[in-house]
Amino acid sequence: MQQKIAEYIKRFNLIKPNSKLIIALSGGADSVVLTHILHSLGYNCIAVHCNFQLRDAESDRDESFVKEFCEDLSIPLEITSFKTTDYAKENKISIEMSARELRYNWFESIRIKHDADFICVAHHKDDSIETCLLNIIRGTGINGITGIKAINGKIIRPLLCISRKEIEDYVKQNNLSYVTDSTNLETEYTRNKIRNILLPMLEEINPVFRQTMENNIENWKEAAFLYSYTINKDLSNLCKTDGTYTWICEEELFAFPYSKTLLFEWLKQYGFSNSVIAEIAERKYTQTGKRFCSDTHELIVDRCRLILSKNKLDDDKTYEISENDSSCIQPIHLKISFVSDTSICKDTKVALLDADKLKFPLTIRKWYKGDYFYPLGMENPKKLSDFFVDTKTNIAQKQDIYLLVSGNDIVWIIGKRIDNRYKINADTKKVYRLELCND
Repeated sequence: MQQKIAEYIKRFNLIKPNSKLIIALSGGADSVVLTHILHSLGYNCIAVHCNFQLRDAESDRDESFVKEFCEDLSIPLEITSFKTTDYAKENKISIEMSARELRYNWFESIRIKHDADFICVAHHKDDSIETCLLNIIRGTGINGITGIKAINGKIIRPLLCISRKEIEDYVKQNNLSYVTDSTNLETEYTRNKIRNILLPMLEEINPVFRQTMENNIENWKEAAFLYSYTINKDLSNLCKTDGTYTWICEEELFAFPYSKTLLFEWLKQYGFSNSVIAEIAERKYTQTGKRFCSDTHELIVDRCRLILSKNKLDDDKTYEISENDSSCIQPIHLKISFVSDTSICKDTKVALLDADKLKFPLTIRKWYKGDYFYPLGMENPKKLSDFFVDTKTNIAQKQDIYLLVSGNDIVWIIGKRIDNRYKINADTKKVYRLELCND
């Protein structure tokens, strides 16, 4: 079986000959076989073991076994323990999820400490089948039925080419000892129910069910590849961006018969929940300005577009600019100077203001409902909300707009338009120049 693992590693280019490996060693048969095989193949291995303090004396037994096993093979070992139950309560997640987060975070810290190339875990064919069934039960897209990946970032799984039966045979052939986690026999956890109850029932219906599932998973992987290729191609054509915002035209999106799938694949990578995506897909919004949020991003309905941007912190602060300042860094970058040149500048990123009309300190703030100014070239005031409509400024862009204020007067919608009352003219003696920098 070592040769089979070696060929699998070579076929998928999992590990280079001189790689340093961190091996997750629980003490169970799977991880014992993984460690034994990789060590026998000559790889530079460091074992790591987590004591989750969930099984009292049994957890301590596992730790002792792992120490002895690594001593026999002369493999370096790192051990840690976690208060898993406390972590679960503090973070309001399951014990399973807590143990997963704790161990993988620690594995990565050890990988970095030893400057190792990969973290090896002992998932095998049967684990991949169980994961597929678990995802089907919970609800999944096509990628959820393709089993466990051999490579996921720095995590690799060299045993995915063998079954649990082959692992058991290898243990017997090599006279290896291992420990058994008694909780694997319990049905409290969903995966154990699948392993101990569901799979045996399915094998009664189809005695070669595991082989059938292996074949299915391989077929679904190819289908998932074609699916991803098509979806990515369509999204690349649909999505437009200016570097800050990404948007899709609703009419173009919903012209696709699989628009919900496109929407799902676009938004799931930004943390939007299935229920939110379903609401958007069913177009349960009635007006421009409707917002949908994930932890990191927001989607805004603006006329006929869906506009995606990163979440922005609410900023109600005001920032002062004194008469002596030559620049401003927060909340935006402005270069500031007094000049004598009264030539007109058409660049909206540059404001030329009559310095004698300004009251220092000036302030920078976000715009408020009811704000108004006198747009350059106009003698009458205009609400900013109307100005934004006239200039086709979308809702997402409005959130990034700052105003330069003198006293109570808005003298510049920064990057957009100055106030007519503060423009330079033939009588201007000193020009106050501000330039919005792109950085």
